[in-house]
Amino acid sequence: MDLIHEKFELSQLPAVTQKLIGILIEEAKDQKRATIIALNGDLGAGKTTLVKELARQIGVVGSVTSPTFVVMRKYESSHPVFKILVHVDAYRFESEAEAAPLQFHELCSQSDVLFCIEWPSRLPQFIASVSTITIDLLLGEHEDERIITVTKK
Repeated sequence: MDLIHEKFELSQLPAVTQKLIGILIEEAKDQKRATIIALNGDLGAGKTTLVKELARQIGVVGSVTSPTFVVMRKYESSHPVFKILVHVDAYRFESEAEAAPLQFHELCSQSDVLFCIEWPSRLPQFIASVSTITIDLLLGEHEDERIITVTKK
């Protein structure tokens, strides 16, 4: 079942993200682990843009940048549920073993973490071992149009 499935203009991203945060807060209730988002989409679909908007709305102060070359970035936030945002870009992984030093399972054991993973298909064993909210972002018919589908695994 889709939690969200809608077409939107990029100018509507704040409203779509606000709806998403409501779903994430519900997911986080009564959990003893991180809330994990698996972000799928072609290059340029807006995965990092969505994470930046999530970060802004949960109170991350400062600049949120793509972790493409450093693989992972951690940010503190002022949100009452999500105190830490972890943003991973797994695009450059050639094997899942490259992620081992990043200690994802340890980070996921903390209930106040919002863990966003771009290119989750590069981490199939990890993704299979955790419960995730999956977000698929597709390019729409127009340059600033996107289609978002949010599901729970």
